Amino acid sequence: MNLVERLRGANGPLVLDLGEEQRAVPRLELLEAAVTFPFALAVRFGGTLRTPLAELACLAPTALFEAGALLDFEGALLTPLVLRAGEARARRLLLSGPVVPAGQVLQSTALAGDRSARAVALAEELLRLAPGCGAEARLAFERAAFGLLLASPETREGIAAFIGKRAPRLTW
Repeated sequence: MNLVERLRGANGPLVLDLGEEQRAVPRLELLEAAVTFPFALAVRFGGTLRTPLAELACLAPTALFEAGALLDFEGALLTPLVLRAGEARARRLLLSGPVVPAGQVLQSTALAGDRSARAVALAEELLRLAPGCGAEARLAFERAAFGLLLASPETREGIAAFIGKRAPRLTW
């Protein structure tokens, strides 16, 4: 039974062991099943998780991982990372490359509180689009949304704070 079948067939809380053998799972089906899962969900893994499992780890409220575990976001949708880490932290994490230590992303069992209303609205819209349109349309929407977020007042304040070597003054 693959991960999508386990999520759709569960009648209660679920702990998923994520491993390389699960890599062939259809990405959008997996993310949709995780987002709509009505019970407590936890993931457990070690080593390096690649797309779509790295995205799933970000969507799960609880993640248990071994020391040294990595998340590889090469080719991943950024929405799950933004929802987990917050817009500003997701940007900081990805500045060094697509592979990041799991502990830097999944350090909290709760979704990030430092996310702007605009980022959340765009992420929710992308999740609403997922079942009804093709992968190209979703990726185009995500690219456009990411561009909007990069041009946001929060981003400008973050850049100004970085250049001024001060904490950002954010209003969300």
